Amino acid sequence: MTDPVRVFLQVPQDVAPSVRAGTPAKIDVREYPGRAFEGTLARASFALDSQTRTMTTEVRVPNPKGELLVGMYTEVALSLPV
Repeated sequence: MTDPVRVFLQVPQDVAPSVRAGTPAKIDVREYPGRAFEGTLARASFALDSQTRTMTTEVRVPNPKGELLVGMYTEVALSLPV
């Protein structure tokens, strides 16, 4: 079992400067409709990919019951300041 699960996402250039460790994140997984998993932004690369203009970030999500599996597709919402 993986606890916590590490979720990697690509943040677009226009919001990348607002990314900070500790930012709350909401993770939705198709296999659990209507349920959101809460996580926290753990770290960011602070470098943009030159082709996609996105920054790799890592969100850590508690997974004590092992419900989230490595390799699942998710949707992630970050609570970033405007």
